[in-house]
Amino acid sequence: MYKLKLSEPFIEDVSISVIYIKNTLLEPVAAQRLKDEVKKAYKKIKENPFAYPAVPDKYLATLGYRFKMVKNYILFYIVDKKVVKIIRFLHGHRDWMNILEK
Repeated sequence: MYKLKLSEPFIEDVSISVIYIKNTLLEPVAAQRLKDEVKKAYKKIKENPFAYPAVPDKYLATLGYRFKMVKNYILFYIVDKKVVKIIRFLHGHRDWMNILEK
């Protein structure tokens, strides 16, 4: 079994997305649904982290980045021995390659 480590940027990304959906789009049910889907996603990743592909960017793939789609968002993570490090949660239209390379 793998251990799970949630990064601060990941926690902040999810929080910003949920708050935006709830307060700006005025969709509290959709915001809660997204939050629930994120939890389900990282629990599935924890169970079997190699079930999801490496990112298509060669450089990031060599660093071990993998991803799982969650609605219109991408959850990025790295497997390091027996620890799954959840790195970021970014909207699919963002320039995620440049964000992750920083």
